[in-house]
Amino acid sequence: MALAPALVAAGADGLLLRVPGIAGLPLEAWAEALSATGAVVLLHARTPGGLALARVRGFGLHLPAGAAPVPGVSLLGQSCHGLTDLRAAALRCAYATLSPVFAPLSKPGDARPVLGPRILARAVAAMDLPVLALGGIEVAQARECLAAGAWGLAGIGALGTPARVAALAACLAARGAW
Repeated sequence: MALAPALVAAGADGLLLRVPGIAGLPLEAWAEALSATGAVVLLHARTPGGLALARVRGFGLHLPAGAAPVPGVSLLGQSCHGLTDLRAAALRCAYATLSPVFAPLSKPGDARPVLGPRILARAVAAMDLPVLALGGIEVAQARECLAAGAWGLAGIGALGTPARVAALAACLAARGAW
C-alpha cells in the first residue's frame, strides 16, 4: 500500500488489489487508499468481499481464467491463458490479460509454457478486446509485446518498483516511435 503512490507517480495507471482467501482484512480502506492515488482500482474476484465492494463503490473487478460472468460491475477484466479464454472474455469484459507471455518474474519455477510474442500477436489480431501482456515483462520484452499489438502491460514482479514502472511507461509512450 505504501508503494502505490510512487508507482502511480512513475506511470502506473491501474492498480489491482488481490488478497485471495484472506477474510477480515481492511479491504475497503485499502481500496480507498489506492483510489486516492488517481489510478484505476481493480479488485480481484478471489479477494473475499472484492465483488461486493466493486459493485457498491464502483471499482473494477478482475476475474480469474474460466470464471463465470459477473453482472453489476462497472469495469470487468479477466485473466486469460489462450485464445479460448480470450474469446470468452471478449463477450463480457472491457479488457483481458494474456499470460504468461514470458516466464513470470514473480513465480520462479513456474512450469507453464510461455506463449511468446508470436502467440500474443495472433491472439491480439483475433480479438476485438484490449489485451494486456502479462508475465516476465522487462523493458526488452515490453517492446516485443507492444510490437506484437498488446494494448498495454500488466505485471507483478516487473512492476514492483517505481523505476521499473517508469521504464515500462516510457516504452508505452514511445511505442509509436519504433
